[in-house]
Amino acid sequence: MAAGAVYTRLYIEGNEYFMTLKKAQAQTQEWAKDTTKNVNTVGRDFANLARSVIGITAAFQTIKKTVSEGINFNKFVAEQTAAFGVMMKSTDAAKAKIQELYTFAVESPLTFKETVSASKQLLAYGFSAESLVKNMEMLGTVAKATGHSLDDIAYVYGTLKTQNRAYSRDLMQFAMRGIPIYDELAKVMGVTTQQIKKLTEQGAVGFEQVEKAFKNMTSEGGRFTGMMDAYMKTLSGQLSMLGDIAQQSAGKLASGITSAMTGGLGGIMDALGDSGSTLTNIGTDLGMIASALINIAEAAIRLAPAIVLIVKTLIAGKILKMMT
Repeated sequence: MAAGAVYTRLYIEGNEYFMTLKKAQAQTQEWAKDTTKNVNTVGRDFANLARSVIGITAAFQTIKKTVSEGINFNKFVAEQTAAFGVMMKSTDAAKAKIQELYTFAVESPLTFKETVSASKQLLAYGFSAESLVKNMEMLGTVAKATGHSLDDIAYVYGTLKTQNRAYSRDLMQFAMRGIPIYDELAKVMGVTTQQIKKLTEQGAVGFEQVEKAFKNMTSEGGRFTGMMDAYMKTLSGQLSMLGDIAQQSAGKLASGITSAMTGGLGGIMDALGDSGSTLTNIGTDLGMIASALINIAEAAIRLAPAIVLIVKTLIAGKILKMMT
């Protein structure tokens, strides 16, 4: 074969080789673009899925928290109603009193739980059920004015009533809590503060005088008059009110769920009639489904990175297979 023919053939074959190589390179680049696009799409899809799962999980956690708070509220009310019922010798009267204390608490800067707790103390110390709300308003005013807890003030005040007289240590406890008990007793008894100390040692200062002193401090013209109203206008007072309302609302929600699941409140079951058992089963099933969904959502969040890696690996394997 002539040299020219050889060169011509080499040129043609070489050109074909380079054209084939260039075409393969172009196809590889196109596959790479598609792969990157697919990986990015998969990444976005999984990111959106993760955000959705997190949102669903957060919603379930919020519902779970609300129901839990409602159950705790109902538990507290049930326990306090039982205690009040024993001391008042009537469950119905106890329920009515608890509701009365709740109404008072919502309209004051005091929380429902601290109001009921302090009221139970006073009831145990021998105060009448009828006097509880008035005493809560009086002692609550003093507690807000001095910065001490209502339970603490109620404890000192209640123990003094059981003694029916004031000892020096009792008045000292009031004074240490910022309560101007010596000045107020001096006004009540028409003597000086020094004489109050001496009269106390002699047993001449009784609970009646201390009670009068507290009423004078908190009634119109008294040193702490208007304290509750002033606190109610503060952020703390407003949050206290909203907190009590939210807890009772959660309690009602939890009460309804509990009733549906356990066949509780007779009134609801009577209204539902034969559907009561069906609703109970639905409630049970929904509870199981909700629990399962929460577990699935939590597992999906934990496994999302691994799933993305697996998908990327599968795509890369497909590319290698196409190239071979």
